[in-house]
Amino acid sequence: MDILDRMPFKAQKKVFEKLLSVASIENMTPEERAQYDLVETAYRDNMNAYNSAIRRGKAEGLAEGEAKGKAEGKAEGKAEGKAEGKAEGIRLVAKSLKQNGMDIALIMHTTGLSETEINTL
Repeated sequence: MDILDRMPFKAQKKVFEKLLSVASIENMTPEERAQYDLVETAYRDNMNAYNSAIRRGKAEGLAEGEAKGKAEGKAEGKAEGKAEGKAEGIRLVAKSLKQNGMDIALIMHTTGLSETEINTL
């Protein structure tokens, strides 16, 4: 009883509700008990099926999210690679134009590179 006295009221209430439930079950007739057991078994089966469906749904959602993330990552990587390749191509063209004596201002206008970038080529 000392433990019960130290428990919060809500916990005490749950303990007494459980005791009442157990006492009610013990006072059932054999027919009532059999029916109660059938209902309890059906309830537990339904809860297990529900929880399994939730776990399965979460796993499928996670797998789908990972697949989508990987696909987006690959697409982004390709786009970045193309952009880097394009930038390198522009620098090579600018370098060639500079070596062939084209005016820096015209190279800047054509390639979009700054004067500093062109001078470092």
